Parts: sequence; C-alpha cells; structure tokens
Amino acid sequence: MEIQRLTLKNFKTHRDRTFEFMPGVNVICGENGAGKTSLFEAIAWVLFDARSGYGSGFHKAIIRRGTQRAEAIVQFISAADGRSYIVRRNTQTGYSIVDPQVGELGLPLREDVHAWLQEHLGIRSAFPLRDLFEQIIGIPQGMMTADFLKPPAQRRQIFEPILQVSDYRQAFDNALALVNFSQEQVASLERQLALQNQELATRSQYEQQATALAAELERDRQRCEELRQECQALAAKKQEYEAAVETLNRLQQTCERLEAQLRQQEELCRDRQRQLTAARESQARCQQLQSDYDRYRQQEACYQELEQQLRERATLEHKIRTLEEQQQKLATELARIESQRQAIATIASQLAALEPQIADADALDAEIAPLEVRYQQAQQADQELRHLKQQAATLQTRLEEIDQQVQALEQQRPIAATLSAKQAQREQLQAQLNHAAAAHALAATLDPILNTAQRQAAVSDALVTAAITGLTAAQQFSLVAAAIQEGLGALQQLQQNYHWLLDQLTALRHTLTDPAALPALNQRLEELEAEIALAAAAERSLLRAQALEEERCRLQTELRQLGDRQQALEPLSQELADLEGRVEKLRQERANLGQPHAQRQLLLEQQAAAPQLEADYERLCSERASLQARLTPLYRERHHYATLEARRQQLSDELARGRSSYDTYLQHQQQAAQVETYEAALRAATQEANALKGDLAKAQAEYKAQAQGVDLAALAAVRDRYESLEREYQRCLGAIPEKEKQYQNCLATLQHLDDVAAAKETTLQHLAAARNHHHLIETARNIFRRSGPRVSEAYLHTVSAEADRLLRELLNRPDVALQWTSDYEIQVNEGGYWRPFKSLSGGEQMCAALAVRLALLRVLVNTDIAFFDEPTTNMDQVRRQQLAESLSNLKSFHQLFVISHDETFEALTEHTIHLERSLL
Repeated sequence: MEIQRLTLKNFKTHRDRTFEFMPGVNVICGENGAGKTSLFEAIAWVLFDARSGYGSGFHKAIIRRGTQRAEAIVQFISAADGRSYIVRRNTQTGYSIVDPQVGELGLPLREDVHAWLQEHLGIRSAFPLRDLFEQIIGIPQGMMTADFLKPPAQRRQIFEPILQVSDYRQAFDNALALVNFSQEQVASLERQLALQNQELATRSQYEQQATALAAELERDRQRCEELRQECQALAAKKQEYEAAVETLNRLQQTCERLEAQLRQQEELCRDRQRQLTAARESQARCQQLQSDYDRYRQQEACYQELEQQLRERATLEHKIRTLEEQQQKLATELARIESQRQAIATIASQLAALEPQIADADALDAEIAPLEVRYQQAQQADQELRHLKQQAATLQTRLEEIDQQVQALEQQRPIAATLSAKQAQREQLQAQLNHAAAAHALAATLDPILNTAQRQAAVSDALVTAAITGLTAAQQFSLVAAAIQEGLGALQQLQQNYHWLLDQLTALRHTLTDPAALPALNQRLEELEAEIALAAAAERSLLRAQALEEERCRLQTELRQLGDRQQALEPLSQELADLEGRVEKLRQERANLGQPHAQRQLLLEQQAAAPQLEADYERLCSERASLQARLTPLYRERHHYATLEARRQQLSDELARGRSSYDTYLQHQQQAAQVETYEAALRAATQEANALKGDLAKAQAEYKAQAQGVDLAALAAVRDRYESLEREYQRCLGAIPEKEKQYQNCLATLQHLDDVAAAKETTLQHLAAARNHHHLIETARNIFRRSGPRVSEAYLHTVSAEADRLLRELLNRPDVALQWTSDYEIQVNEGGYWRPFKSLSGGEQMCAALAVRLALLRVLVNTDIAFFDEPTTNMDQVRRQQLAESLSNLKSFHQLFVISHDETFEALTEHTIHLERSLL
C-alpha cells in the first residue's frame, strides 16, 4: 500500500493545495501554525474515518473560515490488487471512491466504504478503522512514550483493548448473563413443574364439589319460582295504595314550596324598603354639601395650573447648573494655563544649565561602547571555556567506562563459545520431549480402548464359563461329543488369548506413562534454556567490542580538539575581571549624570508649545464672558418663580381643609342617584307577595280534601308483607349466580387440570432441553476464560520478537535486545543486563517505544506505512539527530510520514514538503 497524492480544499488553513508523496521517508516541515498536522488529519479522516479527538464537532473544526464545506482527496495504490484508486470525502456529500479505469464505484453506505477501505488498505484486523488509526497507526503528538511510563494497571487498560485480549474477558463477563439466564430458565421450569404437580393433586376434591353444587342449584331454582308468583300478587295491591299516597304527597310539597316562596318574597320587600330609605338619606346629604363640593373642584383646578408652571422651574434650574459647571471648568483650565505660562518663562535658563552635562554624557557613552563589546566577548569565551572543561571531563569519564566495559566483555568470550554445543543439546532434548509427549498421547488413546476391553472381558468371561458348563454337561450325547469337545477347546483357547492381549496392553500403558520421564526432561530443558540465554547474551555482548573501540578513538580525537580550543580561549577569558571593573566604573559615572538629553528634549517641546498656549488662554477668557452674559437673565427668571411657590402652598392648605366635605359628597352621590330605581323594585316585590298568598290558600284546600280518602294502615301492612317476600326472593335469587359461578369454576378448574396434565409433559421436555443448553453455555464460558491469557501470551511473544528486531534495525546495532513483558513494560538489554523503561535516556525511550508501536502496527494491522507527528518533541539537538538517523535505518516499512517543525529530518530524504503560514 502506498499513498501517492493528497488534495485539500477549504480544509482548515489550506484553501486549495495538492501534495505529492513518494516511497520511503516523506518529511513535512514548517513553523508552528502552518498546517502540518492538518495533512495527517485529512489522511486519517478520508482513509480511517478518524476525527482527531474532535468528536461530533470535527466537521465544524476543519471547515476553513468563511466557507461552507471542506473536502479532502487521497490517491493511493491498493494493497489488494496493486491498482491506483481515488477516495474523496466532503463534509456535505460524504464519500466518493473512483477507479480511474472504471469510474465511480457507487458505494452508498458508510459501512460498505469502510469494508472496501479495510480490504484495499491491506488491514486484516477486526478492529474498527478509526480505533486502529487513533491507537496504533497515528500516535498523537508527544504521546509516543507517555503510555509506557504509566503504572502497570493503566498500561493494561491501554494495550489490552489494542491486543483484543479484553474481548475474551468481556465475552467471559457477558456470558455470565447467559449462564444466569439459562440457570434461571432451568429453575423456572423446575418451579413450573412443581406447581403443576401441586395443582394435579387437587383434582378429586374439585370433582366432589361440582356434584354437590349441581344438586343445590336445582333446589334453589324451584323455591325462587314460588316466591316470584306470590310477590307479583302483592305488588299489584301495593301499587293501588301507593298511587293515592303519591298524590297526597305532591299536594303537601306544593303547599310547602309556596310557603317558602312567600317568606322569601316578604323578606325581599323589607330589603327594598331599607334600600329606599338609605337612598333618600344620601340624597338629602348631597344637597347639603353641594356648595362645598363645587368650591373644592375650582381650587383643585387652580392648584394643577400652578403645578404645571412650577415644573418648568426645574428646567430653568438645570440650565443654570449646567452653565455654572461650565463656568467652573473654564476657571480651572485658565488657572492651569496661567501656571504653564509662568513655567515657560524659565526654560531658557534651564537649557543653558544642561549643556555641560550633555557633553560629559556623550564622552562617557563613546568610551563605554567598545569596552562593552570586548566585555561581552570575554564573557562568552569564559562560558565556552567552562563548558569545554565539563565536556572534557565527561569524555574522560566515558573513556574510563569504555575501558571497563571492554574488560568485562572479554570475560564473556568463554561463555559465548559454548553456545553452539548447548543449542545442539537443546535440539536433542526437544526431540526426546516430543517422543515422550507422543507416548503420553498414545497412552491417552489406549485408556478408553483398554477400559472398554476390560468391561467386555468381564461380561464375556461369564458367558464363556456358562457355555463351557453347558457343553460339558451335554457330552453324554455320544453323537455330538466330539464336536462339543472341539468347541470347548476353542472357547478355552479364545478366553486365554483375550486375557493375554489385555495383559500386554496394560503393560504397554504403564510403560508409556512413566511419571518420572517428562518432569526430568522438562527440568533439564529449562536449565539448558537458561544456559543458552546466558551464552547468547554473552555473544551479543561481544558484538559491542568493535563499536566500543570505535567510540574510544572518536572520544580521544574530540578530547584533543577540546584542548586546542581551550588554549585559544584562555587569553580572552583572563581579561574578564579587568574589563568587568572598568565597565562597571564607567557605567556608575554615566548613571550619576542622569538623562540630560531627555530633559533638554522635554524643555524644547514645552517652549515650542508657547504660542498655542497663548491662543488657548485668550479663547477661554472669551468663553467665560459669554457664559456670564447667558446666566444674568436666567437669575432674574428664577426670582419670579419664588412668588408662585407661596401661592401653591396657600391653595394646598385650603384643599386640605375642604377635603372631608368633598369625600363625603362622593360617598353619598352614587347611592342618592338610585331612589327611583329602589321605589320601582319595592312596588314589584309587593305585588308578587300578594299573588303567592292566593296560590297557597288554594293548595291547602286541595290537600285537606285528598287526605280524607287515604288508608295508611292497610298500605303499611301490604308493604311489609311484600318487602318480606321480596327480600326472601332476592336472597334466594342472589345465591343462585354465586353457586352457578362456583359450579362453572369447578368445571373450568377440572378442564384446566386436564390442560395442566398435558402441559406437564411439555414442561418435562423443555426442562431436559434447558439443562442441556445450560451445560453448553457454561462450557463455552470456561473456554473464554482460558483463552484470554493464552491469546495475550501469544500476541506478547510475537510483538516482543518483532520489536526486538526493529530496535536493532532502528539503532543499527546487533548487540541490543528488547522484550515486552506480561505487564506491558519495555525492557532493553545492553551490556549483558536488562534495564527498565524508566531508566533509559530520552532518546533510548523514544527508540524503544517506537519499536514496540511499529511492531504492533506490523503484527496487528500488517501494514508497511507509518505516521510520526513531531516525534522529536522535548528533545535536544543530539537526541533529535539520533532519532532521525534511527528512522533512516528503518527499512522494513515501505512509506514513512514525519511531521517536524525543525530541519532535523530534511537530510534523510530528498522529498521534503515545506509549509508556511497562510496570511488569509
């Protein structure tokens, strides 16, 4: 797989740009903010659907300001068929895949696009594309080593999902719900079976109850019919009596209703009379207060007119205050300008006094300038000299360390010489172990055969013995004696042969399953593996001897060069103390003179401002006279308003004295206007009361006539007898439905029990199936539990081996080794001992982490393309150079992309893309 071209349109800072990529290392460099990372984000968005941590706001974040949509186009060579394809993605229209030879492929769904991309990118992982890029392929800036520096628990949280080890644990945990569900199904079916057995035990009881209820229902129906006929006869007679009583009751209710209406109407007449009396009193009171009311209204109108005039006074006061404030500001400004005029008069004498100081300052500045330049050169020489001494000490220390390491490496030579012999011994032991494992496998195969043969032998012995006994007894028949004798011999020989075969198989099984053979071989193999590991480590250590010798020669050359440079810097460094004293003395003299040039410039600026100051003074005097002319008429108008204030106070006092009469008039005015209305209402109420009295007398006469023809005693006797029989009839009739219901319930229960008996057979079948399912689910869950550690161990072994190879390729050193442990810690072997990741230097950590991440990329994704975003972050120049050289040694990957803001990687390749910040 190879990325050939990237085109960006309105993507972040890129308006319309196309970038060409080549095999090997592609370096993208430029200053911060030039849009380097945008290229990675575009490729990740198009090919891997990655969103760089933006989430749902990714589209809004990538669209260039002032535009409506963003688009990225990637052309790449497929890892599936070696052909070139173009993938286009737009924030509005989505994906579009084009085959230059066929045209657009037409994949409408995003899932189809992702499946096509996964196939042609050559990715054979079940991981989603987005997770693969964000966690393996495209490591964010500054995160190359961060994950490996975390505690073991946090490392497991990061790498177990990547290795898909957590999937087995998740499957094991998720299967618990299935186990519980299947177990609950079995328990539910067992409970259901117990309930069905409990229900079927009550069948005989319900059969007896149904027979008794059928007899009771027949007796109750006959008694109900007799009571119904007797009640019908009494109901006709009761109806005649009740009709006469009903008529009498209606007449009584009419009399009571008319009496109540008459009482209400008489009370209404009394209310109307009271209202009329009160209205006439209010009318008289209003006539007494009419003159006071009219006088109050006139005074109130005059008061409102004065209020309107006095409101205009506030406007006048505001004008006066505004003009007075302006007058005060003019006075303040005039005083300030006057003080400046007085100061300008003394400027000439001050300028003459500053001339000697300016001359002295210029002389000192001319003397200080060359001394400061020489002083700075001496400081730099002194600092460089101290740094060179430190470097020389460091190099000398390193030379001593190299001598010690070379001596230690020579001691490893005898151990390394035994490597080939021990590897041959390991192959022999491995062959013996394979033979022993095959013997155990054969023994495991013989066990079920031998057990079955022994069970069959026990059965066949009894049959053969019985047959021999029968044939022996039948020898008295002379005709078949010879045949019987031959059969007895054959049976006895067959039994002896069968037992001999069983004995031989049992002896073979004991021989194959010798318990002491395998442990001894395994123990010897472990000891030999440890010895081989020591010999291999010693052999790798010896490979470092030549590199150490080259490093020693290089360090000695550097030491000579440092000595020459120190001799050149010594004279200039010795002048530092003398130069520092002279410069400090001259600086102190110059500081004592102050700033005479600045003082002279300030005085000249003040002197140049004198004409403008005079013009401002004359203008302000003219404005002050104009303000005084405007204030004079306003003061006269203020005096006029003082007389209006006194008149308003007089009216206010008179209104307060007449307020009570005015309020009393208003209280009685509304009621006095209702006199005629109350008189008409009183006449209407009196007429209605007289009509009700006539209707009441007529109704009372009709009631007395009807009461003489009603026999209440006979009605009570008939009603009591009817109600007694009706209650008995209803009680008997009401009992029938309940008993009928009980009878039907018994029949339904019996039918239900028949259904329960049929359902019980179904429940037994379902219970057997549920128990089988539960056993199957538990077996599968145990498989998930055991599979996780095995998959983890296999992945770790493969990734660790690939990372070990990649580290040697990155460093171009065959004497280093790397292992990735079970708690996801990186360890590096150098000089014969293992070093943990935290103890490595920054450059070593970067190379080791890079090797593991590239191994993950190769093992899990099986791709030969990699992305590096600012891999040299927080590195000094030496470590940046080391990492750049390491990446140039990496030959296992077809195409590399590196983002860098410095020029470290430009020497690695001729294909470098320079980006500059856009000004639009």
